[in-house]
Amino acid sequence: MPLLTFPTIFVRGACLGGLEQLRDAASGGDFNRYLIADWTPFPNDGGASFADPLKLTTGPRGQRWYVFQWHVFANFVRALSLLHVALFAVCLLMNALKLPSITFIIITVMVLDLIFFVILGPTPIAPLGTLVTRLVWRFRGNAAPSFPYKVVLGFYVFTLGSALLCGDGVACMEKASTIASFGSLLINSALLAFFRF
Repeated sequence: MPLLTFPTIFVRGACLGGLEQLRDAASGGDFNRYLIADWTPFPNDGGASFADPLKLTTGPRGQRWYVFQWHVFANFVRALSLLHVALFAVCLLMNALKLPSITFIIITVMVLDLIFFVILGPTPIAPLGTLVTRLVWRFRGNAAPSFPYKVVLGFYVFTLGSALLCGDGVACMEKASTIASFGSLLINSALLAFFRF
């Protein structure tokens, strides 16, 4: 089964996906074609399913990528938070190795990506958001309200942006307060990745 969701919808024995995929099929005119497709006995060897192309320019509820998105795929949030855990761990390691310029670059990319997410949502112009969408597309789950995540990640933008704009540039990456904020954001990202409120 390509999509982990509840409910999981089957049409003529093949997995269509969840409610979002049913809406897509109905609005795109594919649902009638699915209803007259050949019957696929369930269960079979690999689990039959309908085509599920990657959609980077459409939000979870069919909205365009360049508008404020009120929903986000549930597992996108988990995967993005897991990526943040890895990036914060790399930043802490780079600071321990006295390489604050690498930390500065990573945090700059993260802040830009998070700004796109907070303002719009996962868009094709956000590099980390696009990477995560590509990785979790088959297992994206149902659409969840994005506002709580936008508030939390907006706090990330404020915290990390403050570190970037402290006046000393790269030197700010070595301050104890900046390192402490990386640690606390790493823990918060880990909680989001595993528990996604």
